Amino acid sequence: MASVFPSVRPSASDTVSQAERDVLDALATLPDGWQVIHSLWLKTHRIKLHAEADFVLVSDRAILILEVKGGSVWRDEAGWNFQSKSGRSKNTKPEGPFDQARGAYYALGGHLETLGRTDLFKDYVWGYGVICPECVLNISHRDSFVDPCMLLDERGFPDGLHGYIIALTDYWRKRYGNGDQSQGKSHGNRIDVISERKRSEIVAFLRPAFEQVIGPGASSVHSERDLITLTAGQLAALDFISLEPRNLLLGSAGTGKTILAVEQARRVASEGKKVLFLCFNRLLSEKLQRRFPGKELSKVYVASYHQFVLSLCKIKRIDCPIAESWDDFCSGLQVASDQLMESLDEDDLYDYLVIDEAQDLMSNEFMDLLDLMLKGGLSGGAWMMACDLQQAIFRGNFNDDMFEGLAGWARKTPLQINCRNTKQIAAYVTGLSGVGSHAARGVEGEMPVVRYFDGRQEYLRVLKRTVNELIQAFVEAKLPVSEIAILSGSNEFLPKEVMEPGFFLRVPLLTDCRTDHPSDCIQVCSVQGFKGLEARAVVIVGIPELSTTVWRDTFYVGASRARTNLRIILPKTSHEVGAALQTIFSLLGDVQPADQATNS
Repeated sequence: MASVFPSVRPSASDTVSQAERDVLDALATLPDGWQVIHSLWLKTHRIKLHAEADFVLVSDRAILILEVKGGSVWRDEAGWNFQSKSGRSKNTKPEGPFDQARGAYYALGGHLETLGRTDLFKDYVWGYGVICPECVLNISHRDSFVDPCMLLDERGFPDGLHGYIIALTDYWRKRYGNGDQSQGKSHGNRIDVISERKRSEIVAFLRPAFEQVIGPGASSVHSERDLITLTAGQLAALDFISLEPRNLLLGSAGTGKTILAVEQARRVASEGKKVLFLCFNRLLSEKLQRRFPGKELSKVYVASYHQFVLSLCKIKRIDCPIAESWDDFCSGLQVASDQLMESLDEDDLYDYLVIDEAQDLMSNEFMDLLDLMLKGGLSGGAWMMACDLQQAIFRGNFNDDMFEGLAGWARKTPLQINCRNTKQIAAYVTGLSGVGSHAARGVEGEMPVVRYFDGRQEYLRVLKRTVNELIQAFVEAKLPVSEIAILSGSNEFLPKEVMEPGFFLRVPLLTDCRTDHPSDCIQVCSVQGFKGLEARAVVIVGIPELSTTVWRDTFYVGASRARTNLRIILPKTSHEVGAALQTIFSLLGDVQPADQATNS
């Protein structure tokens, strides 16, 4: 019996004609060692976007492409005519079954050429033929295109199938110039006998086996597909915003604050108003700028607060030195802001103000200038500020009185649905930090993995293993490795070894972090520098413990950046994960988390 690929016979629900089923059954009775490929889809057809070879038969003497046509087939002055066996449908085409078989012949040759294996096509005898098992088709020997021996019709099917295959093989061997020589090259430059190994190789190239991609990369694809950016609750929140001149949008990480801020800025700009869109983080401002096409950017000025002030200073010709020290830089910026306030005129003012991650700018030194930049000021002008009070990790920038004052002038709009993180990530973020929104949209994903280390060398080994596993999984799933981010709560956990090429993969230096990084580079950044951004996979390092508020908040900010995959690397002295497991279990409905104490 011949080997048939695929080995499973078409089911009744498959769109395979009865004629093809009958031919498939007949081909399966051919001698041992012969191999039959059924329904081979061709993506390299010379003319069509795609085509199909009904059967490819591989024997020790030739490879034959067989086209099968059920019902009645004939050719007249109108072209090739095809009529179903029941007679209910009939159509005429300029192309007939021999044209289709020849097209598949050349397409297969082209396919092997693209794979760099032209030898599998040029070194052996290839040919094609047509089987019409449900009609009689008389072909004249005078026909310039079709030789009668290329056809098997109802008169010879199925009993004469084997003889037809032998005759068709002889026909093509003769056309190639092959006689009945023994093994070796004939004068037609084709190898006379196809070895069993070569036959298997040809089949493998024509119909390779596909391995199912499993693991974190594939899991990420599934989860990402299900994550929805705007929920019904968010859309309702945006409608409320349009009714109020001033809004405080309050929500935990992943609840869509940035999405709504961008959409609100677009709506206001579309009314012809001048919009100022600010944030604290430079990386976030770069990402936000790309949310607005060039035409919209003419109406919406997007920048970090510091970029905005420096730009104003340049326009107003006010000296603002850029100091190495962050404190000195902010102090110099404050002096420049005081001078700017005295130089503003009506043309400098904005109709609408949007601030994302506003908790990072919640102080008098930042807000005083913005109060003057907005028509009507903060108390009477139009604005929207998106806040997550749990992400106020720049403690010196947050003034409770300033927040309460703004809240008194605005409508508070809460967002409670987490649509960024999978349920599993949201549970871990909430369970380990004690804050956040676990009300994910029900999107399932892989369980976060916690790994521990003891000492510097073991930390480097665990980090390298963890990241390399993610790289391999992402490459297998054909995902860009730039969607992997290593976020550290402390720079000492990003030693020079990690930043050197070859540690795992070429990475941008911490000082070169940007949102338009190459697709083959892992992102490496501080938790603080990555605020407001997100990645498919996040590896959290540099959190020495989770028992104090400052480190829990830092963990919350960093871990909530992960959309579908989260890895947490902690010192062995950190015991908070075990204590939080009960909370995590309850949030996940008593689902057992994975891999909680591995470092091997």
